[in-house]
Amino acid sequence: MKLPSSPSAKGFAFVLAGAAIISAAPFFVRVVDAGPSMIASYRLLWGSLALLGIALYRSERILPSRDMASVILWSSIFFSLDLISWHQSILYVGPGLATILTNFQVFFLAAYGSFFLKEALGLRRMLSIPLVLAGLWLLLDIRIHEFSPDIGFGLAAGLLSALMYTGFILTLRRSQTSCDRLSPTANMGVISLCAAVFTCIGGIAGGEDLMIHGLDNNLLMAVCGIGVHALGWVLLSKGLPLLPAAQGGLLLMFQPLLSFAWDVILFDRPTSLTGYLGATLALGAIAMSVPGSSASDKKKKTKL
Repeated sequence: MKLPSSPSAKGFAFVLAGAAIISAAPFFVRVVDAGPSMIASYRLLWGSLALLGIALYRSERILPSRDMASVILWSSIFFSLDLISWHQSILYVGPGLATILTNFQVFFLAAYGSFFLKEALGLRRMLSIPLVLAGLWLLLDIRIHEFSPDIGFGLAAGLLSALMYTGFILTLRRSQTSCDRLSPTANMGVISLCAAVFTCIGGIAGGEDLMIHGLDNNLLMAVCGIGVHALGWVLLSKGLPLLPAAQGGLLLMFQPLLSFAWDVILFDRPTSLTGYLGATLALGAIAMSVPGSSASDKKKKTKL
């Protein structure tokens, strides 16, 4: 099997692999007996310890420069607000709709890339963004008449999470494109450690128990932090700077799609024909963003 060699192909592979690993994170929120903000805080803490431990073992620098410190600080703030908002949305509208709302980041990233970075979206990517969202909507088989007025807060929290997620992805990309950047491992370790503190403060403010009780719950959080968070976000940190903002945001949509698949496989979630049609549509839309598969992409390569 030939490994990808071009930067765009490597970025595509890294982001897709990272999104696949991160797709397991919602299920720890589901099975661990603790408050949602504290689950996020412990996930971040375990992940940061693993990442910083690896960085120190490799003798990598873990203290950012003065200029990069502000970028990392903002990245950690956006990350913690994203997780807190997303978990609140889960409580009000459920994990499925909350995950779709969070992944509206694809629109925000596309708009930012187009207006501020002057990135050309291309016809395929312009079509793939609404198609993947439509596919995810069908996948969850959501019925409008089942909504009630009291879920307005959950919808608002989900969209706020999407906005914070966008800020996190952009600052994460920025932290990995500077000449004085840390390694992806050290960079994500520092961001995760700072975000763990901010998320813990948010949990305490919300009245959650500071401790996670029980050996099983703590072992699950260690697995989530080390195996899911640390590995997944290192791959994303390596891949996102190699891709246009809009394409990176679109590939991240693979995460809620795969999360749904795990729900069906592991938790026997009932799925209708409409759901499977949505999965097919979403996968096809994501495939439309594969680099190097169109004439426009090949023309871009000849200019590099």
